[in-house]
Amino acid sequence: MLDALMGRHRNAEPGATIHQPTWEDDGVCPYFLVEYCPHDLFTNTKSDLGPCENIHDDALKVAFSKAAMNARKERIMDDFLRMGQRMLSDADTKIKRSKERLVQDYREQLAKNGVTPAQQEEIEMKIEVLTEKINKLVSEAEDAGEKGDVEEAQGIFKLSEQLKTERSELQDSLVLNGQLSSEGQFSTRRNMEVCETCGAQFVSDSQARIDDHLMGKVHIGFNRLRASVPELKETIN
Repeated sequence: MLDALMGRHRNAEPGATIHQPTWEDDGVCPYFLVEYCPHDLFTNTKSDLGPCENIHDDALKVAFSKAAMNARKERIMDDFLRMGQRMLSDADTKIKRSKERLVQDYREQLAKNGVTPAQQEEIEMKIEVLTEKINKLVSEAEDAGEKGDVEEAQGIFKLSEQLKTERSELQDSLVLNGQLSSEGQFSTRRNMEVCETCGAQFVSDSQARIDDHLMGKVHIGFNRLRASVPELKETIN
């Protein structure tokens, strides 16, 4: 804060020669020059990386953006890209493991309620087959309707509704506190979900809870990463 108010050289002796930093100096944060420093993404969260010890200067960032491409600038951009890719890779691994844990927890809850893993698998296969049949019938009903065969379309539609009822009954046999979505995909207790962007688990039983998660600093940080990394990769290519 003192640097921002009085400058980084506030303690220099009067008349002393002051070196004005350039973006190529070692003490300048290379990530900040390219776009942003990862230490600024998750401050005061569980993912906080701590303060960055290097210089963050908007004037140096502007100078970096205007500078002609050379070996050092190219290396800095490559370093930022590798940093972003590494963080996203870690997040994707977290997402995969979190989903596996939630599904395992769900299956264990079903087993406690008397639904064995074999029964779960059989029911899931039946739901999948019914879903394919329903989608096919709906398509056939639409084709019949377009051809003007209203009676055939109504008959096919009625059959698809019967299959939907059968599928719904199968889904109900696997539901624990709303753990199975309407599409037949596994969720978790109390409508828990794993965020595809940041890997955090959150309760999705209301729009307010969803909005709270989307406005969280961790989610916003990873959302920014997922947007900037592909853009930078394209720029470098």
